[in-house]
Amino acid sequence: MCRQCWGRRNQIIIKGLNGQQFSTNGDSGALVVEHGTNRATGLLIAGSTTHTIANHIADVLQALNVRLV
Repeated sequence: MCRQCWGRRNQIIIKGLNGQQFSTNGDSGALVVEHGTNRATGLLIAGSTTHTIANHIADVLQALNVRLV
């Protein structure tokens, strides 16, 4: 997973492993977690057959004025 600028905001760009698709239709709003730790890292907002885009979870939580428990 890598951070890149997409549009005007810092987004998480995700590529599936071994050319596999990471997300599919209807996955928007899904929580993205780090493999191995299950630590929340992002909120999925868009995807294609090759890339998925997520907002950083800290930005989402701040914008909504909420926190994970």
